[in-house]
Formats: sequence, C-alpha cells, structure tokens
Amino acid sequence: MILCKKLFKRLLLSPIYLLVEYVALIFFFAFVYNNCFAGNFYHSTLKYEVEYDKLKNDVLKDIHAAIMSNFSSANNSYTKIIPSKYSNTYLHIDAIHLYNLDVNNDGLHFIGHFYYSDMYHHGPGRWLPTTYNYIFNLRANSRTIAKSVFSETREISVETTPDNPIDSKYLLPSINETTSPSIHFNKSQLESINKLIDYSNGIIRKNSFIRMLYFSAVTISTIGYGDIVPIDDTLRLLVGFEAILGIVFIGLFINALGDRFRSKKEE
Repeated sequence: MILCKKLFKRLLLSPIYLLVEYVALIFFFAFVYNNCFAGNFYHSTLKYEVEYDKLKNDVLKDIHAAIMSNFSSANNSYTKIIPSKYSNTYLHIDAIHLYNLDVNNDGLHFIGHFYYSDMYHHGPGRWLPTTYNYIFNLRANSRTIAKSVFSETREISVETTPDNPIDSKYLLPSINETTSPSIHFNKSQLESINKLIDYSNGIIRKNSFIRMLYFSAVTISTIGYGDIVPIDDTLRLLVGFEAILGIVFIGLFINALGDRFRSKKEE
C-alpha cells in the first residue's frame, strides 16, 4: 500500500515524471493514428507543400514518357510527317512540353505545346502563334488494381484549336477507331497518379509518423491549428480524448510545479 502511494506521488505529483508521461502520450497517440487510422485525416495544406509540387512534376514526367511511348509504338518512331492545311508538317512527339497540371476527381488536365521550330511548319501564316497548345485530359480510373497486375492503361483525350497545323488525333494514335486513345503506365507510375489525386483531395493514404507526431502534439496541447482534421467518428472521439487528457496533464503539471515551489519556500 505504501509502495502504491509512493508510485502515485511520483507519477502524478512529480513535475519531471508528469513531463515525461506527457511526452510519452504524444508518441503513443501518434503511433495509434499512424498505424490504425491511415487515410482518415483531411489535410488542408497539402496543395501548398513542397512534396505536392514535386509529385506533380514527377507525374508530368511519367505522362510525357507514356505519350512518347504510345506515339512511337504506333508509328515506329518519335517523328512523323503529317499533312496539314498548308504543307507537310514534321511532328516530333518528343519535343512536346507539358505544364499547368490540374487535378480533380475526374482525372488530370494539363497543357502540351510545341514550339514553331518543333514542327518545322513551312506555311505562309505569319499570323499563326509561335507555340501550338493542346489541352490533354487523362481519365482517372478506379483504384482497384490487383497485386498481380503491374501495369494498366488509362484513357486520354486531347483538344486542339483551328490554328494548330496538326490535328490532335495524330498526337494520340489509338489501336483502332472503335477504342479511345490510351497510354500505358506501370505500377509505380499508377501509384504516383493515384497519390496525386488523393493529395489534391487532402487525403494521405499512408501518413508519415512525423506528420502524426506533429498532429498529436498540436492536439494534446489543445492548440488545434486545423490543418489536419479527423474524418472518422471513432477517430474524432480518440482525438477529443487526447485533448482532454492533455488539459488534465497540463493542470497536474502546473499544480505539481506550484507544490514544489511552495515546499521549497517553507524549507
């Protein structure tokens, strides 16, 4: 009984022990969030983070490679002479520049353009732009990919303007006229695309422990920045419980600290 009282005093009445327990709780809840509730948080600042921009750049590179591969498979080359309204135009698919990637639930939307010199257009039109823009739309299919499947094709379409010398159908050749143009992605590229779509919706399927450690520290200290929000009822209860626990421990710590100062003054 005496041993229990001493242990109680150390654990709940000692400022040092309370501080250690407080930090331990932060790590404990971070572990629970990271391992039991992955994907159940909404992250409002994801689109402004460096990782999101890096992911967009990586996905654009993958799409660029897939478009070139699709074109080359159909034409046995990255270059093809295509009849245009003024004269034959040399289409160099590897010279396409992709940018302005936009993401939503429907898929990925981006612009691809060729410089005038990339097409070697010999027509008389001085009024034509120095660049030719095409708007691409990559359809986002469902995420249900079996573990044994290492690749997948995604439907893609492209829009053009009357000023462009080359019709968009030449950029994305399809296997036959009855099917929509599609490009091939491997498993790693698909994961990046799906991750980018999730990020644009504020969802991380696999949270990092550091991120959850930050969230746990913000929650238990009752600061609550609101950049990470639970979207599951069970998780909301757990987060609320951690916040209440944090208030209790802060109160105990202040009380224990006050008792320590008072006891020193009495001595």
